[in-house]
Amino acid sequence: MVETSNFLNDFLDKKFKDRELQSIEIKEVCTMYTTDIISSVAFGVSTNSFDDPTPEFYVRSRTPFIMTLKRTLQIFGIFFFPWLGRFYNHSFFGKDTDYFRHVFWSSLNAREKAKVERGDMIDSLIKLKNEKQAADFKFEGDTLVAQSGIFFIAGLESSAVTMSFALYEIARHPDVQKRVREEIHECLKDNELTYDTINNMKYLMQVIHETMRFYPPAPIIDRMASEDYKIPDSDVTIKKGTIVYAPLPGIHMDPKYFPDPEKFDPDRFSDERKHEIEPCSYMPFGEGPRICIGLRVGLLQTATGLIRILNNYELSVDPKYNTAICTRNVFTTPNATGIHLYLKKLKI
Repeated sequence: MVETSNFLNDFLDKKFKDRELQSIEIKEVCTMYTTDIISSVAFGVSTNSFDDPTPEFYVRSRTPFIMTLKRTLQIFGIFFFPWLGRFYNHSFFGKDTDYFRHVFWSSLNAREKAKVERGDMIDSLIKLKNEKQAADFKFEGDTLVAQSGIFFIAGLESSAVTMSFALYEIARHPDVQKRVREEIHECLKDNELTYDTINNMKYLMQVIHETMRFYPPAPIIDRMASEDYKIPDSDVTIKKGTIVYAPLPGIHMDPKYFPDPEKFDPDRFSDERKHEIEPCSYMPFGEGPRICIGLRVGLLQTATGLIRILNNYELSVDPKYNTAICTRNVFTTPNATGIHLYLKKLKI
């Protein structure tokens, strides 16, 4: 993550080499950053999406997030009518499925080869003799590829969206920006950017949590009733097998749980006040045994990217653009306009 954040830093340094202030679309920058981290975590490959020309991996990784009418209907079907998948054979990566399948098996083969060369061979789940065998591996093998695929899809866009909207809200609230930058400068004054250093930036984490209250990346949580359940103080019974959808914006913005919900207030999550948050009223990662397995990775990569930007740049909103949430996407994401912010290089 630190290495990738250095790529991000170098990219911004080049853009501001000859100018002190300029407007940039921050969502694309954040997406490049999270793509490089998740490609390493999920597929075991090293990329630099900030390179020119743009690497093939980054270009192909955007396919699942291009929301055409067909794509919207497919995702709608996956969420609400999953049994239809048996008929239309839809793949989340679409026409680029074979490309990501090849990347996965090439990485796995390289690791197996390295183990043999080190004399450190251990029993593995999958033993492949060559790339042709990998290409023909369609069932059990794709189950493994799917695990990397879902980690990639879930971790890439969610963290990019959280970073982007966090920077947007920080740009809109100068008092928040001043406070979080002072914390970053203080923590990095005598320390490198490490896991422990980030954990000491409590206000930064409060900003991230408040951003996810405003903009939960996955705005709907779905669960299946494992048994009949009668809702207390009502005549409604949820039958076993019924799918239940919880719309997070409706919960996160409910004044019953969050007083003055339209106010961006990171101190809701301070040590002094976080006990006031009722259980299951804040669930950007879900809740219970099936809470998001990538919670810690998501928070850490988001914080690392924000630190790199806020440590060196002052932010303000570009008034020429209207930032809004896309209403056609099943995930929370900016509309086609994107998120345009003015960045001003700090003289440190």
